Amino acid sequence: MKQIRWVNAQLHNHTVHSDGKATVPEMVEALANRGAELIALTDHNSVSGHPQLLPACREKGVHGLRGIEVTTFYGHVLGLGVKEYIDWRGYSPECPEKICRDIRKLGGLAGLAHPIRIGYPAVTGCAWLYHISDYDAFDYIEILNTSDFQFCRNDLAIELWINRLRAGNTHLAAVSGLDYHARPWHGKETVTWLGMDSGIADPESAALDAIRSQRAIVCKDSLIRIEVRDSYRNRQLPGSRFSGTAQELLLDTAGKENLTVVLWDQNGSQILGTAKPSMPLPRIEQFLVVALYRGVPDVLNLEAISNPFFPDCTRGGNHPVCNN
Repeated sequence: MKQIRWVNAQLHNHTVHSDGKATVPEMVEALANRGAELIALTDHNSVSGHPQLLPACREKGVHGLRGIEVTTFYGHVLGLGVKEYIDWRGYSPECPEKICRDIRKLGGLAGLAHPIRIGYPAVTGCAWLYHISDYDAFDYIEILNTSDFQFCRNDLAIELWINRLRAGNTHLAAVSGLDYHARPWHGKETVTWLGMDSGIADPESAALDAIRSQRAIVCKDSLIRIEVRDSYRNRQLPGSRFSGTAQELLLDTAGKENLTVVLWDQNGSQILGTAKPSMPLPRIEQFLVVALYRGVPDVLNLEAISNPFFPDCTRGGNHPVCNN
């Protein structure tokens, strides 16, 4: 049985090796001091900071994850786990999937960065202008970008992700991106908590495995544990594809009170009620995403959102999750 450890991860960060203001050690120190245990370096079209990342992380007692943000006028694609430079200049605006294929060839995961963002002339190049024909080319979506949060329609990014799950792209993980550039903290930052397999010795590989397996919960700050108990009384983590049906929602809200629980599934959304340690679930046909809000369900009040659970994979037939 896998031994899962939840790790505070910041997966989208910049330094002086692109347009950030901090050196690599300064960036690592700033994020580690705020509780990050795994820190990715994703400079724009640059991997020149990589040699400094792992030593700086070791000095602070945290893990490093090398990557890149392939940055074009038409949109940005994150490549977590990429350790080599990718030439951004030759990509066609009609085929962002080629960027993803190149990232995967280098052993990385391809992520759609800040997909709904104000573009030119406010923030040139940051808006997503590509046409995506095949979302299967991507491994994850950055549903919350909390750097210039006033420019990012994170509510629409979450809606995009949910709609892609409904369309059958059930492999897509959801993460947040601090998109650190050494800006002052504004209080809206989020954390991606990764469920990393302790049996995988290399932290970079363990982090990629967690994202690929959708073992992730995006939280406002401290971890809110979100699990499901199935009809066999087994506790299931986000990303689980399990037999039986979902029976109970299990929550550990880290001392936060009066949180509103909202469920998303194949057919729509519903408010389940005020968060309790155990809550009965309606029957879920294809997937379940759980969100917790402080008060009114609005993206600015979001405290936590899970990656999907996939119950009831025993029926056979043309079931989109079973066949994924």
